[in-house]
Amino acid sequence: MPSQFDATSALVNSAAGDAAPGNAAQDDAALDDAAIGGATKTTAASVADTEILVCATCRPNGAAIDTRRRPGEELIDALRAALPESGLGETVRLRSVRCLGVCNRPCTVAVSAADKFTYVVGDLAVETDVDGLLAFVAQYRAAGDGVTGWFERPECVRDHTIARVPNLGMVSDTVSDA
Repeated sequence: MPSQFDATSALVNSAAGDAAPGNAAQDDAALDDAAIGGATKTTAASVADTEILVCATCRPNGAAIDTRRRPGEELIDALRAALPESGLGETVRLRSVRCLGVCNRPCTVAVSAADKFTYVVGDLAVETDVDGLLAFVAQYRAAGDGVTGWFERPECVRDHTIARVPNLGMVSDTVSDA
């Protein structure tokens, strides 16, 4: 008897144009990609080690509930267009998040990787901050624990960092048992 996951995978794979479900890693990637309209094509052979998670539900402060596209959706489109030229190649996975809980600071992203701090950055402007964000992601990838020098960060990240959160169980010069 097929599981609910198998049915969901088949639906997502057919929507993504993949012929047959069955590879769990590919099925999960297709599900993630379907959530943001195929921003990245992630397969088992992918080398992505860093994620940019974009809040797709925030709207500008005081904005009425309407059918207009949200700023996060526009940021996803801008990042998707800029990633191929950024030099980051397939090392970065772009993902959509329904809510990062920072509703008063749209556009908000989290930059995350295994065994590194996660940065949460808000108030990004789609029109001006995409290149700075991608420059920060390159710095972040090069830093062993993800911590980058405050003065070296692009202004859009330096001025709009909401939090730098250690990874679960992380051991670092800046994290110790209390």
